[in-house]
Amino acid sequence: MGGRVVWLLLLVPLAVRALFVPFFALTYDEVSYAWIAQRLADSGGWLGFQGPDDAFFWPPLFPYLAAPWIALGVDRVIAVRLVTVLMSSAIPPLLYLLVQRTGHGAKAALLTALLWVLSPWAFRFSVVGQVETPMLALVLLAVFLLQRARDDGRLRTAVWCAASLGAAVWIKETALGLAPLFPLFLWRVRRQAAAWALVFAALLAPHLVQNFLPHTFGVFFELTNPFASWNHVNPDAVLGNLLRLQGIEPLGPGGFGLAIAVAVAVTFVLAVRELWNDIRRGDALLRFCGLALAVFGVFFALFWKRFVYYALPLHLFLAPFLGIYLARVRVWRWVFLAFVALSFAATLPRFARRGEERSCLQALRVIETQRRGASIGMPLPRLAEYLAERERIAVRVSPKDWVACLDESSDCLLDHEYLAGSSESLRRAFVGIYCRSTTVYAGCDRAGMNELVERLHYVTGNDGFRVYRLEPR
Repeated sequence: MGGRVVWLLLLVPLAVRALFVPFFALTYDEVSYAWIAQRLADSGGWLGFQGPDDAFFWPPLFPYLAAPWIALGVDRVIAVRLVTVLMSSAIPPLLYLLVQRTGHGAKAALLTALLWVLSPWAFRFSVVGQVETPMLALVLLAVFLLQRARDDGRLRTAVWCAASLGAAVWIKETALGLAPLFPLFLWRVRRQAAAWALVFAALLAPHLVQNFLPHTFGVFFELTNPFASWNHVNPDAVLGNLLRLQGIEPLGPGGFGLAIAVAVAVTFVLAVRELWNDIRRGDALLRFCGLALAVFGVFFALFWKRFVYYALPLHLFLAPFLGIYLARVRVWRWVFLAFVALSFAATLPRFARRGEERSCLQALRVIETQRRGASIGMPLPRLAEYLAERERIAVRVSPKDWVACLDESSDCLLDHEYLAGSSESLRRAFVGIYCRSTTVYAGCDRAGMNELVERLHYVTGNDGFRVYRLEPR
């Protein structure tokens, strides 16, 4: 029976997510990963050790996994989505196996898996071509192998555990935060801990080398770039993102939205209280999940990320607490699952809205009408570049984004006939270029900014997307 459930948890979510691949709106991140994967496919799989000047290349494993699909003739965005769908489908059965093999029973295991499956944002990022859920699938595989290594005491299992976490880091560097926990949980068998550390260090070495090369990006780029803000602590934002993952926004700040937010928060508190004795008795899974929550919770409170998907690791390691607790309380279990199902149904249609794509396409067609073959500079060019290619619009979108232009003159973005982008992306780009910061405005090159304003002539705009014609100097 257990084996049949595992296969169902693998195949049913896989089939459902595959059905949504053509319908979900594009995200900027996925078209960026698709751009890198396309370059890999075109070059026969080699970009040089340092890769292109694009943050989405490093770590590079995800684009490398998508490139073979593109070489076979698959559209590049569909290719990255296929990688995400295939890898993320391993998360529900792995959650089930972890909870069941810890001794909490099939009901708790199934509830844990369902809580992940019914999270609307987890579902979205299990379909669109981004790296977060593939990274988490490999992290969860590493935790599963950690559990096996503790049970069988074999070096081989510990080595595979290190390889799995190493692969996760090669997809997204966020997984690096969990590295100290694995040797800690293997410490009772020192040979396993040492073997794990050696293999993981070998896999991590190229990341560390990258940070000492004359190159813009490295594994610690998000912590060391000039726009990192370390001057405030923001735990409220972490909690807000965690609740947003459950889909409270479309339900409004009050009513059902507030009810779901309170239900999630209260259930987690009750779960910790209920399971505290299990943790004290040495429940390895709950201890690991608790420490993982602490690691990511503290990190993102200190280094806040506004994007919802950064809370996915917290959501993943919260699921076993909630699933095990809900298996022990009958009435609240059904109330909570009803809340979860409601938020899932209310949130899912949002992910098919393509307003940003329509605005971008409209702007590109206006430029094509005015000047066929015109050159366009954009702070964030990947979406427009893909849409222009897919729809065969006769314009040239410069491939250099605003981060790549930081090491060049301001003409990197302005040496074109048109300038386009969302109001926010344009503001951040030029404050970054002329002020070298997105938060501190002292010391800005105001003469350069005034010159830019004089060169800009508004052409068209829609839903926050703006197009300007650039007069030559």
